[in-house]
Amino acid sequence: MHLGITLRVTALLAAACTVIGVGTAAASHVAAERAVVSAQKPAYDLAVDQVISRAGGALHLAQLASDALDGARAALDASEGKVLDGDTSRTALDDAIRKDTFLVQTAGAEQRIVRGKAEAKPKAGQWGPDYVGATAELGRLSFPAAEHLAGIPAQLSKLEADLTAATAAWQAEQERIAAAKAAAEAAYRASHTLDVWTTGWSPEIDACRGAVDITPRTGLTTPLLALHSYCGGTALAKDVGSVITLTGLYTGQWKSLGLVTTVNAYTQGPEAVPQLPAGQLEIMTCYPNPSSQGIWVFERVG
Repeated sequence: MHLGITLRVTALLAAACTVIGVGTAAASHVAAERAVVSAQKPAYDLAVDQVISRAGGALHLAQLASDALDGARAALDASEGKVLDGDTSRTALDDAIRKDTFLVQTAGAEQRIVRGKAEAKPKAGQWGPDYVGATAELGRLSFPAAEHLAGIPAQLSKLEADLTAATAAWQAEQERIAAAKAAAEAAYRASHTLDVWTTGWSPEIDACRGAVDITPRTGLTTPLLALHSYCGGTALAKDVGSVITLTGLYTGQWKSLGLVTTVNAYTQGPEAVPQLPAGQLEIMTCYPNPSSQGIWVFERVG
């Protein structure tokens, strides 16, 4: 009786030991697998750091490109209407701004997506996080749009320099036009303004200070003014219909009625000068050669 009980107890104890042994082996296997997973984490952490570092580099390039674009836009705005017709520098810069703006925007979205993937937790595996799969996925991440950003500042700087040269050429042309206009206006004033500075004869005429009233020496009843051709006589507006302004004597506005005659300075005297009605005067200067005097009639209009 005691022998049978002993045998049964012994069998039960053997079975229990077997179960304990199996459980211990399983636990050891799980621990080993988890240790392998833990050993994979440093490589994963390094991959995360590398991706984030690359994302930071891409962000830096995007910022540099964005700053360059701000400067280019300011230059483009400032040059509006300030390039010569046919110049293409503004168009070239505008096209580059549009293209590069799209690249910067694309690179920004790309950087956010990649950074989000780097900061996401790895997927769960059988024994813990799938560091191997996550590390491989991080290694495949790239920044194709950012690769085109590095050259943007230099490219825009070159185009801005071209635009600066174009605006300088435009400015030079505006200054030339303004100078020509000023010269033309000065010439117009000179040709349409005559100062009758005194009454006299040859000495006063030779003084070359403007027109001289020589009427008292001619016996004429209407004014006769004289000046050398090289002292403003040739430049004076004398065509029919031209209106000039006299200052000094006979101040006012006078309209040309045209050339009435020429006289020989050496053989003809005052009697060759036409008598005029009141309200008119004559201006005499060398024409068409030094020995001939042309006489133009003007009537007061103001």
